[in-house]
Amino acid sequence: MTDQSWRPSRRGETGSRIPRVGVAARMRRDWWWIAILVLAGSFQLYRGAPVDGVFFLAAGLALLADAGGWLRALDRYPLPRLHLAAQVTLGAVAVAVITFAPQFGLADLITVAVIGATALIVAWRDDPLPSDPAPNREGRDVTLRRALRRSAVLWSAAGIFLCLWELGSFFLAMPSAQADFDHPPLSDLLDPIVANPVGRAACAAIWLIAGAAFLRRGRRS
Repeated sequence: MTDQSWRPSRRGETGSRIPRVGVAARMRRDWWWIAILVLAGSFQLYRGAPVDGVFFLAAGLALLADAGGWLRALDRYPLPRLHLAAQVTLGAVAVAVITFAPQFGLADLITVAVIGATALIVAWRDDPLPSDPAPNREGRDVTLRRALRRSAVLWSAAGIFLCLWELGSFFLAMPSAQADFDHPPLSDLLDPIVANPVGRAACAAIWLIAGAAFLRRGRRS
């Protein structure tokens, strides 16, 4: 390959290849994502949603740490391997806590934060890709990069749409109580579903199952 930003993995025995670029190049590439997350977090703090603001700011800090190479230490620690029964049990416990704990309470917040942090650690690790025969390795690299680019575009479009929805709803709802009623944020639209235990349990289960499926698919790519 001619792209010098791709270098052999430090786990060279697997034959995998992963991106390796300098900090300056990473910052030139990632600065606007970091800026968007910081702006989004600051806006959430401004509108009186500190928990949402902290999550956005934490995501921005995570990107900044990754660009600086500080998250590579995660690769030194092997992930524990859990049997399917253990995964299902932990998922059921998490769903139960989210369902029956007071909404937006401490237990609810801690459970969601732990699940999110675990997913980020698993997804952000620099584990080697499954090895391929040497003749197919370059083609696999190209296919992987194209898949990552498509995924980035789709998730970015979804994220920008949701952010613009929330931003528009906030300003359109400012003039009066009727305007506030006519332009609800997404959280208000979803609140009737998650306000009862059945809907909250269903949403939590779908969230966990979909997240696990995305992680599994990403680690197989």
